[in-house]
Amino acid sequence: MDYLITDMGQYTVSVLNGMKEHWTVSVMFILAAVHILIFSKQKVIDRILLSVLVIYLYLIFLSTILMRSNSGAHKAMLQPFWSYREAISKPYFRFEILENMILFVPAGLLLKLYNRNNGRKQSFLRSMICLILFSAGIETLQYFLKVGLCEFDDVFNNTLGGMAGYGIGSFAIKLAKSLREF
Repeated sequence: MDYLITDMGQYTVSVLNGMKEHWTVSVMFILAAVHILIFSKQKVIDRILLSVLVIYLYLIFLSTILMRSNSGAHKAMLQPFWSYREAISKPYFRFEILENMILFVPAGLLLKLYNRNNGRKQSFLRSMICLILFSAGIETLQYFLKVGLCEFDDVFNNTLGGMAGYGIGSFAIKLAKSLREF
């Protein structure tokens, strides 16, 4: 568990340094979030949730695209679940799978909280489509910009993480409603 905490600390420092290096893109996303906060006609809580989601997705974009070095080659592994087979014998892949899932948990949670008043099926489908498209977009950019391995498994794992976050959000909303009735 200590390595996870140390790794998260190092990751946070590198993201903050990346924001400095890519300050123009950082400013664009921050301005977009501020624009949502100030000019949107939604409830204050919805503006805050949407702004936090925009910033969070930017941080994912920053760490998966902007902060990576060009490898000089297009790399892709589109064979489904190859990393799961590798994870049987190589613990590194277990951590990679878990890390990709955890990365999208907050995004799924924020989408559920933002869509809390919409129909359950419609809200879930819309949220998952957004997360799948965002994740697939990252993988596609990694391939064309030569900054990572374009993987089907990453999209799958990110989506699972988003679904877990969405489920956590659903549970939190139900719990809050039941506590109010108590």
